Amino acid sequence: MVLSPPLMEGLQLFMPESLQEYHYWLKYSLVRDGPGLMKMLRHCRGSQHTILAIETTDGHVFGSFTSQPWRLMSPGTSGKGGTNHYYGSKESFVWRMRKSRFEPCESVVEQILMESKMDIFPFTSQNNKVQSSTTTGIALGYGEKTIANNTNHYGHAIKLDKAMTSGSTSSSETFGSPCLIERESRGKIFEVANVELWSLTPHDTVEEADQAEMKILFLEEENRHNDNSLNLIEILVGAPGTPNR
Repeated sequence: MVLSPPLMEGLQLFMPESLQEYHYWLKYSLVRDGPGLMKMLRHCRGSQHTILAIETTDGHVFGSFTSQPWRLMSPGTSGKGGTNHYYGSKESFVWRMRKSRFEPCESVVEQILMESKMDIFPFTSQNNKVQSSTTTGIALGYGEKTIANNTNHYGHAIKLDKAMTSGSTSSSETFGSPCLIERESRGKIFEVANVELWSLTPHDTVEEADQAEMKILFLEEENRHNDNSLNLIEILVGAPGTPNR
């Protein structure tokens, strides 16, 4: 498991106060559910507040907290500046465990202490490019405005490919964060050992949490259906204020 109890407790301290007593619910695990962005998106439909947790093959652990549901966006519909496929809220942050899990520990207590030490990088308001999920993969944060040609920089605080098996991390203006796995580098490519997506829920059981999310999805589908019906009526009879021909 990527997200250990010490990490869970530490991360929750930096979330909005209203979420600090919520329960963690594992919605997707690459090891459990198999690789693939679409699998992750199917598993986390209806989940608003989520923690992304990544462990690399080198033992580095890092991720994000976001407060908008992950959903598939189309980069082909992006507007001026090519940023309409970004979304997210100012509550979001990226995080990292300070040391690799491959660092030797002499006791369980020492392991717990190591897992509880993390760095948090909150939203800076420098831009609104918090999270993105397209057919090419997912991304969090955007890189520096000026990228030198002779340095390694891959554009995002965190980026995972569509298979969820490899990615990159670079310094990010969105979160004021450095490369999350190598302090001396502005960017680094990594291979994934496991990826998890956890939802936060006020409910005590998985059954109750699942029912609550199903209700949310039902209401969203109803709203989309009603919007589509209104659009069809406007096409057939004309929108309000449309002159008759």
